[in-house]
Amino acid sequence: MGVHNGAKYLSEAIDSILSQSFRDFEFIIIDDGSTDATAEILGEFSRRDSRLQCISLDKNLGLPHALNLGIQKASGNIIARMDCDDVSGPERFELQLAAMETSGADLLGTFAFSLSSNGATKVREPLPVTEDGIALRLPHSNCIVHPSVMVKKTVLEDVGGYNEEFLNSQDYDLWLRLLPQARMNNLDVPLIGYRRHNGQISARKSRGKQTHYSVCAALSHFRVGFDMDRISPKEDVAVVVNGFTEVFQADLTPRVRQCLNGHVIRYARKCVRDKDQRKALRDLLFTTATFREKCKWQLYQLTG
Repeated sequence: MGVHNGAKYLSEAIDSILSQSFRDFEFIIIDDGSTDATAEILGEFSRRDSRLQCISLDKNLGLPHALNLGIQKASGNIIARMDCDDVSGPERFELQLAAMETSGADLLGTFAFSLSSNGATKVREPLPVTEDGIALRLPHSNCIVHPSVMVKKTVLEDVGGYNEEFLNSQDYDLWLRLLPQARMNNLDVPLIGYRRHNGQISARKSRGKQTHYSVCAALSHFRVGFDMDRISPKEDVAVVVNGFTEVFQADLTPRVRQCLNGHVIRYARKCVRDKDQRKALRDLLFTTATFREKCKWQLYQLTG
């Protein structure tokens, strides 16, 4: 678990892990340069439970750096993710470990439920559960709930862990890099609770920034398949637009082109403000479309 100024809900998150029905684990928490009461809370829990290992960083270096540090320090070969403002069901570890052993999965996520401010819960939309189902959905959109994941350490090490350039959507980038070589499944039981509040990690992030990072991850996935360079999320919009142009010149299957179309549209709507760049993306969709699709694109405007 990585935490940066997450004191408000940290105790409940920690309690949900320490109360697991499966008891034999080490709980590594990286305090990523917090300036609130996080350190005091971690100190109190450390005194109460020897399974807790706390690592404090002098400054905030970002979630992917904290997670890579946790992976490096972990002594076991199975790693479970958790966020500092979420809640794990009491049988999460037990059920996931059993399912991983039965299925032979390298990575196993779970379904999730939302937590509202009044304590009510609501199960989130269903996700694909099989390896094939995830392989079909993942290039289109992220279908693995990051804090629900249990994964083999060796699998993470094989791909170099989290890419620390991805301060946002680092999970989506990781899943896409794992896709060609790891068996990934979802357990169709809601075992992780997302808390819905104004400070919730995913809710606070700019939607435009989140789209930029996730599209860079998806675009890089396809570019690597055509022996092209990955697109760093540090690059500006013009580089991403050019990256799309290059990959559309490859010999794309209809399924790949359809998937890329979706990312182009999302990127144009959320990230591209320059009129010439928006026109370039629209023309890209139109010139590579089938006749039927061209009739559609003639009427379509990439407006935000």
